[in-house]
Amino acid sequence: MIGFESAPRYAELVRRLTGDSEIVPPGLILELDRPEWARFKSETLWQGIASQGAVAAQFAQVGVRNGPNSNGIVVIVGASFNVGATENLELHLYDGSVGLQLGGISPARARDTRLLTSAAALRTDPLARLGAKTGAIVGVSDFTIQMQNAVFNWLPMTIVLGPNTEAVFAGTVANTTLIGSFVGYSRIMRPEELAE
Repeated sequence: MIGFESAPRYAELVRRLTGDSEIVPPGLILELDRPEWARFKSETLWQGIASQGAVAAQFAQVGVRNGPNSNGIVVIVGASFNVGATENLELHLYDGSVGLQLGGISPARARDTRLLTSAAALRTDPLARLGAKTGAIVGVSDFTIQMQNAVFNWLPMTIVLGPNTEAVFAGTVANTTLIGSFVGYSRIMRPEELAE
């Protein structure tokens, strides 16, 4: 595709939508496109819930991980939280050098019902993982969110997780429950995109 020789995912998107493999037609804006086109760009739309029950003298934490053997990115585009007390939530970003914090890791599920398994269940995302933990909060907060007791608040956000990283949302009041619902997308990246 003219002008996008190093971005084959755009060429594939334009080819599937227009049949043209050389020119991006006027009016088609790449990266401001419709969510149903994500799979044409090799992106997986995902969703998932992580919850941590109250434990005496411990801080509940939930989040999203992109694992150590990943060759792609996981992007969180929004989240909703339910907390067991009026408290602040702290966002912490971790990588393998600090030590990944979340336990009970489970895969996120696809948000595109065209991606069903043979048993008609939503497929799991190949990269995004959800987890939770209790215990001490490690490191300095990257961002703080004020939360009200038992209120779900939708928070748009853009957090890009490279391989071997995670975003952890930690409650700051001990012995409380924390539930996080997350949505985002992931995609496998070419080696040159992953390079520093």
